[in-house]
Amino acid sequence: MIEPFAVILPSAGQSERFGSDIPKQYCKIDNKLVINYSLDLFLNFEECKKIIIAVSDLDQIPSDISKDKRIEIILGGKSRGQSVLNCFNHLSQSQSYINVLIHDAARPCLHPKEVKNFLKLFCTSDCAGMIFSHPCTDTLKSSVDGKIINATVERSSMWQVQTPVESNISRVCFVSECCTASCVVEPSISRVCFFCRALHSQLHSRAKH
Repeated sequence: MIEPFAVILPSAGQSERFGSDIPKQYCKIDNKLVINYSLDLFLNFEECKKIIIAVSDLDQIPSDISKDKRIEIILGGKSRGQSVLNCFNHLSQSQSYINVLIHDAARPCLHPKEVKNFLKLFCTSDCAGMIFSHPCTDTLKSSVDGKIINATVERSSMWQVQTPVESNISRVCFVSECCTASCVVEPSISRVCFFCRALHSQLHSRAKH
């Protein structure tokens, strides 16, 4: 069973590394806005009760962005963390949602089946949070100065994490990501689980924050 959830889509980034005048979430793939791929996917879940989009300019929203009564657009912050915090504050003012999912607006390649398995697994677990991930298969090197290789990093315990990330806000207290990078978890319930996309239906590992 999938419990009701809200979605936060930080979309205030300017995609400076992307090298385009148009932020990548507002570029088009196959004549469809990148952000709309995520919006349409989540809107197809009846358990999705609200989607909060944080933008940098309320006057610069593409006219062909997906429309739905569950979508609300607010002003984001100067950083991704501040935008996420603004969305949480907005949610707390309107209605309380225990499960909140955060996904990057510029990541359009989610598969509905993966997301469904992700949501089901989270709702049947006792974890405070869950995040999409892959075991790291690349060779990793460490460098203090960014020029000289100092060591090869043991990758057996390394994971490549992605979005979405889902959290039960009755178990985890979110704070500004610009200060803490992610979240603060109560020590007694500090398990944050990896959802291995390659395995779909099982918890592959657990980590503590």
